[in-house]
Amino acid sequence: MTQAATTSRARNASVDAAALLTQLRHLLAAPSPDAAPAFHNALETLADTPAEEASAQLVECLLTVAHYFYLSNQANTALLSTTQAERFARQLGERRLLRKALTFAGVMQMETGNLPGATEAYSEALTVARELGEEEQEAPVWNNLGVALMNSAQYADALKCFERAAALAGKSLIHAAVETQAQSNVASCALHLHDVRTGIRAVRRAIELNAHPETASDCLDRTNAESNYARLLLEIGEVGHAQEHCETARMYAEKAPTARAE
Repeated sequence: MTQAATTSRARNASVDAAALLTQLRHLLAAPSPDAAPAFHNALETLADTPAEEASAQLVECLLTVAHYFYLSNQANTALLSTTQAERFARQLGERRLLRKALTFAGVMQMETGNLPGATEAYSEALTVARELGEEEQEAPVWNNLGVALMNSAQYADALKCFERAAALAGKSLIHAAVETQAQSNVASCALHLHDVRTGIRAVRRAIELNAHPETASDCLDRTNAESNYARLLLEIGEVGHAQEHCETARMYAEKAPTARAE
Protein backbone atom coordinates (compact mmCIF):
# COMPACT_ATOMS: atom_id res chain seq x y z
CA MET A 1 0.00 0.00 0.00
CA THR A 2 1.37 3.44 -0.94
CA GLN A 3 1.97 6.12 1.69
CA ALA A 4 -0.84 8.22 0.19
CA ALA A 5 -3.26 5.29 0.36
CA THR A 6 -2.25 4.57 3.94
CA THR A 7 -2.77 8.22 4.90
CA SER A 8 -6.17 8.27 3.21
CA ARG A 9 -7.22 5.06 4.96
CA ALA A 10 -6.06 6.40 8.32
CA ARG A 11 -8.01 9.63 7.73
CA ASN A 12 -11.18 7.67 6.99
CA ALA A 13 -10.61 5.49 10.06
CA SER A 14 -10.21 8.62 12.16
CA VAL A 15 -13.57 9.95 10.91
CA ASP A 16 -15.20 6.60 11.67
CA ALA A 17 -13.64 6.62 15.14
CA ALA A 18 -14.98 10.12 15.79
CA ALA A 19 -18.53 9.00 14.94
CA LEU A 20 -18.15 5.87 17.04
CA LEU A 21 -16.83 7.91 19.95
CA THR A 22 -19.93 10.11 19.92
CA GLN A 23 -22.18 7.04 19.96
CA LEU A 24 -20.26 5.29 22.74
CA ARG A 25 -20.10 8.33 24.98
CA HIS A 26 -23.86 8.76 24.68
CA LEU A 27 -24.45 5.11 25.62
CA LEU A 28 -22.01 5.34 28.52
CA ALA A 29 -23.70 8.43 29.95
CA ALA A 30 -27.19 6.96 29.67
CA PRO A 31 -27.01 3.14 29.49
CA SER A 32 -29.84 1.38 27.67
CA PRO A 33 -30.51 -2.19 26.48
CA ASP A 34 -28.58 -1.24 23.34
CA ALA A 35 -25.40 -0.52 25.30
CA ALA A 36 -24.12 -4.06 25.86
CA PRO A 37 -24.22 -5.24 22.21
CA ALA A 38 -22.86 -1.87 21.03
CA PHE A 39 -19.86 -2.01 23.35
CA HIS A 40 -19.14 -5.66 22.63
CA ASN A 41 -19.26 -4.92 18.92
CA ALA A 42 -16.96 -1.93 19.38
CA LEU A 43 -14.57 -4.07 21.41
CA GLU A 44 -14.28 -6.63 18.60
CA THR A 45 -14.04 -4.01 15.85
CA LEU A 46 -11.38 -1.91 17.58
CA ALA A 47 -9.30 -4.95 18.54
CA ASP A 48 -8.64 -5.58 14.85
CA THR A 49 -7.50 -2.03 14.10
CA PRO A 50 -4.01 -1.99 12.54
CA ALA A 51 -1.37 0.30 14.02
CA GLU A 52 -1.30 2.60 11.00
CA GLU A 53 -4.93 3.55 11.62
CA ALA A 54 -4.25 4.77 15.17
CA SER A 55 -5.68 8.20 15.96
CA ALA A 56 -6.53 10.30 18.99
CA GLN A 57 -10.23 9.54 18.49
CA LEU A 58 -9.48 5.84 18.32
CA VAL A 59 -7.64 6.00 21.64
CA GLU A 60 -10.62 7.81 23.18
CA CYS A 61 -12.94 5.11 21.79
CA LEU A 62 -10.83 2.39 23.39
CA LEU A 63 -10.84 4.17 26.75
CA THR A 64 -14.61 4.67 26.56
CA VAL A 65 -15.03 0.94 25.88
CA ALA A 66 -12.75 0.21 28.84
CA HIS A 67 -14.83 2.51 31.05
CA TYR A 68 -18.02 0.65 30.13
CA PHE A 69 -16.58 -2.77 30.93
CA TYR A 70 -15.11 -1.40 34.17
CA LEU A 71 -18.59 -0.24 35.22
CA SER A 72 -19.87 -3.68 34.22
CA ASN A 73 -17.36 -5.35 36.57
CA GLN A 74 -15.50 -6.88 33.62
CA ALA A 75 -12.03 -5.54 34.37
CA ASN A 76 -10.20 -8.22 32.40
CA THR A 77 -12.08 -7.20 29.27
CA ALA A 78 -11.51 -3.51 30.03
CA LEU A 79 -7.78 -4.19 30.41
CA LEU A 80 -7.60 -5.37 26.77
CA SER A 81 -8.90 -2.04 25.48
CA THR A 82 -6.78 -0.05 27.91
CA THR A 83 -3.60 -1.84 26.86
CA GLN A 84 -4.34 -1.15 23.19
CA ALA A 85 -5.13 2.51 23.96
CA GLU A 86 -1.84 2.92 25.81
CA ARG A 87 0.08 1.35 22.92
CA PHE A 88 -1.56 3.65 20.36
CA ALA A 89 -1.04 6.75 22.53
CA ARG A 90 2.68 5.97 22.75
CA GLN A 91 2.83 5.38 19.00
CA LEU A 92 1.11 8.72 18.30
CA GLY A 93 3.35 10.59 20.74
CA GLU A 94 0.24 12.07 22.32
CA ARG A 95 1.44 12.77 25.87
CA ARG A 96 -1.91 13.94 27.21
CA LEU A 97 -3.63 10.84 25.86
CA LEU A 98 -0.82 8.71 27.27
CA ARG A 99 -1.36 10.20 30.73
CA LYS A 100 -5.06 9.37 30.46
CA ALA A 101 -4.42 5.86 29.13
CA LEU A 102 -1.91 5.14 31.91
CA THR A 103 -4.43 6.25 34.52
CA PHE A 104 -6.99 3.85 33.04
CA ALA A 105 -4.34 1.14 32.91
CA GLY A 106 -3.64 1.60 36.60
CA VAL A 107 -7.31 1.20 37.44
CA MET A 108 -7.65 -1.99 35.41
CA GLN A 109 -4.41 -3.45 36.76
CA MET A 110 -5.67 -2.80 40.26
CA GLU A 111 -9.07 -4.32 39.51
CA THR A 112 -7.41 -7.47 38.16
CA GLY A 113 -5.23 -7.80 41.28
CA ASN A 114 -1.96 -6.45 39.92
CA LEU A 115 -1.08 -3.77 42.49
CA PRO A 116 2.59 -3.45 41.36
CA GLY A 117 1.41 -2.95 37.78
CA ALA A 118 -1.13 -0.35 38.91
CA THR A 119 1.46 1.55 40.94
CA GLU A 120 3.87 1.55 37.99
CA ALA A 121 1.19 2.91 35.65
CA TYR A 122 0.18 5.65 38.10
CA SER A 123 3.80 6.62 38.67
CA GLU A 124 4.38 7.09 34.94
CA ALA A 125 1.09 8.98 34.59
CA LEU A 126 2.20 11.43 37.29
CA THR A 127 5.56 11.86 35.56
CA VAL A 128 3.86 12.64 32.24
CA ALA A 129 1.46 15.12 33.87
CA ARG A 130 4.39 16.93 35.48
CA GLU A 131 6.34 16.99 32.22
CA LEU A 132 3.35 18.63 30.59
CA GLY A 133 3.22 21.23 33.37
CA GLU A 134 -0.45 20.41 34.00
CA GLU A 135 -0.71 19.98 37.74
CA GLU A 136 -4.50 19.66 37.68
CA GLN A 137 -4.16 16.57 35.48
CA GLU A 138 -2.52 14.83 38.41
CA ALA A 139 -5.86 14.83 40.27
CA PRO A 140 -7.38 11.65 38.78
CA VAL A 141 -4.04 9.85 39.11
CA TRP A 142 -3.71 10.68 42.82
CA ASN A 143 -7.32 9.63 43.38
CA ASN A 144 -6.85 6.26 41.71
CA LEU A 145 -3.52 5.67 43.44
CA GLY A 146 -5.36 6.28 46.69
CA VAL A 147 -7.92 3.63 45.76
CA ALA A 148 -5.12 1.14 45.12
CA LEU A 149 -3.58 1.88 48.52
CA MET A 150 -6.96 1.75 50.26
CA ASN A 151 -7.65 -1.65 48.73
CA SER A 152 -4.32 -2.74 50.22
CA ALA A 153 -5.43 -1.51 53.67
CA GLN A 154 -2.85 1.30 53.58
CA TYR A 155 -5.44 3.79 54.77
CA ALA A 156 -3.20 6.57 56.08
CA ASP A 157 -1.22 6.76 52.82
CA ALA A 158 -4.42 6.48 50.79
CA LEU A 159 -5.95 9.37 52.74
CA LYS A 160 -3.03 11.62 51.76
CA CYS A 161 -3.54 10.71 48.11
CA PHE A 162 -7.26 11.50 48.26
CA GLU A 163 -6.65 14.83 49.98
CA ARG A 164 -4.10 15.74 47.32
CA ALA A 165 -6.54 14.72 44.56
CA ALA A 166 -9.37 16.77 46.07
CA ALA A 167 -7.16 19.84 46.44
CA LEU A 168 -5.97 19.65 42.82
CA ALA A 169 -9.40 18.85 41.39
CA GLY A 170 -10.90 21.75 43.31
CA LYS A 171 -8.81 24.11 41.17
CA SER A 172 -10.06 22.64 37.88
CA LEU A 173 -13.51 22.75 36.31
CA ILE A 174 -12.76 19.74 34.13
CA HIS A 175 -12.12 17.51 37.15
CA ALA A 176 -15.17 18.34 39.27
CA ALA A 177 -16.15 14.66 39.32
CA VAL A 178 -12.70 13.73 40.63
CA GLU A 179 -13.13 16.06 43.61
CA THR A 180 -16.46 14.39 44.34
CA GLN A 181 -14.91 10.92 44.17
CA ALA A 182 -11.87 11.94 46.22
CA GLN A 183 -13.99 13.43 49.00
CA SER A 184 -16.10 10.29 49.14
CA ASN A 185 -12.91 8.22 49.28
CA VAL A 186 -11.62 10.41 52.13
CA ALA A 187 -14.80 9.47 53.98
CA SER A 188 -14.21 5.77 53.33
CA CYS A 189 -10.62 6.00 54.59
CA ALA A 190 -11.69 8.00 57.62
CA LEU A 191 -14.16 5.25 58.47
CA HIS A 192 -11.35 2.70 58.57
CA LEU A 193 -9.19 5.09 60.59
CA HIS A 194 -12.07 5.68 63.06
CA ASP A 195 -12.08 9.41 62.30
CA VAL A 196 -15.81 9.93 61.95
CA ARG A 197 -15.66 13.73 62.06
CA THR A 198 -13.28 13.93 59.09
CA GLY A 199 -15.36 11.35 57.24
CA ILE A 200 -18.65 13.14 57.69
CA ARG A 201 -17.16 16.48 56.67
CA ALA A 202 -15.74 14.93 53.50
CA VAL A 203 -18.86 12.99 52.51
CA ARG A 204 -21.04 16.05 52.98
CA ARG A 205 -18.75 17.88 50.57
CA ALA A 206 -18.97 14.99 48.11
CA ILE A 207 -22.77 15.13 48.16
CA GLU A 208 -22.77 18.93 47.87
CA LEU A 209 -20.56 18.72 44.76
CA ASN A 210 -22.85 16.10 43.19
CA ALA A 211 -26.22 17.36 44.36
CA HIS A 212 -28.17 16.52 41.20
CA PRO A 213 -26.48 13.59 39.42
CA GLU A 214 -27.69 12.86 35.92
CA THR A 215 -25.26 10.53 34.16
CA ALA A 216 -24.70 6.92 35.16
CA SER A 217 -21.21 7.75 36.44
CA ASP A 218 -22.50 10.64 38.56
CA CYS A 219 -25.25 8.44 39.99
CA LEU A 220 -22.67 5.79 40.85
CA ASP A 221 -20.54 8.41 42.62
CA ARG A 222 -23.58 9.57 44.59
CA THR A 223 -24.42 5.97 45.48
CA ASN A 224 -20.93 5.49 46.91
CA ALA A 225 -21.08 8.76 48.85
CA GLU A 226 -24.48 7.98 50.37
CA SER A 227 -23.30 4.48 51.32
CA ASN A 228 -20.22 5.91 53.03
CA TYR A 229 -22.37 8.45 54.85
CA ALA A 230 -24.65 5.68 56.13
CA ARG A 231 -21.69 3.66 57.43
CA LEU A 232 -20.25 6.69 59.21
CA LEU A 233 -23.59 7.44 60.85
CA LEU A 234 -23.85 3.86 62.07
CA GLU A 235 -20.47 4.35 63.78
CA ILE A 236 -22.02 7.02 66.01
CA GLY A 237 -25.32 5.23 66.54
CA GLU A 238 -27.42 7.39 64.18
CA VAL A 239 -29.38 4.41 62.90
CA GLY A 240 -32.39 6.37 61.66
CA HIS A 241 -30.36 8.84 59.63
CA ALA A 242 -28.18 6.01 58.33
CA GLN A 243 -31.30 4.27 57.04
CA GLU A 244 -32.31 7.43 55.18
CA HIS A 245 -28.97 7.56 53.40
CA CYS A 246 -29.17 3.85 52.59
CA GLU A 247 -32.49 4.50 50.87
CA THR A 248 -30.99 7.40 48.94
CA ALA A 249 -28.06 5.22 47.91
CA ARG A 250 -30.47 2.57 46.65
CA MET A 251 -32.42 5.18 44.68
CA TYR A 252 -29.32 6.42 42.86
CA ALA A 253 -28.07 2.87 42.30
CA GLU A 254 -31.26 2.19 40.36
CA LYS A 255 -30.46 5.21 38.17
CA ALA A 256 -27.00 3.83 37.42
CA PRO A 257 -27.86 0.47 35.81
CA THR A 258 -24.38 -1.01 36.01
CA ALA A 259 -23.05 -4.05 37.81
CA ARG A 260 -20.72 -1.83 39.87
CA ALA A 261 -23.64 0.14 41.30
CA GLU A 262 -25.13 -3.08 42.65
